[in-house]
Amino acid sequence: MRLPLWAFGILVSACTPIPPAISDLDDHTVRVQASVPLLMTPEPEDIYREAKRGCAELGKVPSSLLSVRCVSFDYQTGMCQVEEYLYTCKKPRNDNL
Repeated sequence: MRLPLWAFGILVSACTPIPPAISDLDDHTVRVQASVPLLMTPEPEDIYREAKRGCAELGKVPSSLLSVRCVSFDYQTGMCQVEEYLYTCKKPRNDNL
C-alpha cells in the first residue's frame, strides 16, 4: 500500500516540532509557547532557554514555572498541539555584595 503524498506531508508535519518561542513578555512574566509533536513532549531545556532569553530582555532571570496550559487542542486526536509555559522573571541575585 502506497501512502498518498498529502498524507505523508501531514505525518511529517505532525512529527516535526516547532521551536519554542516567546508569546508574551511583561515586567514580571514571560510566556513561552511550544508545539507538542505527535506522542512526544517539548524539550524542557529548550523551553527554559527561551524563557531565559525573554527575562534577559528585562535584565532579569527566570525564577519559577508558574503554569503550563494547552492553547491548541486537537479534538480528533485528543491531544494538545501547542502548550504555553508561564515563568516569573526576577532580578538576578548578586552574591558579591
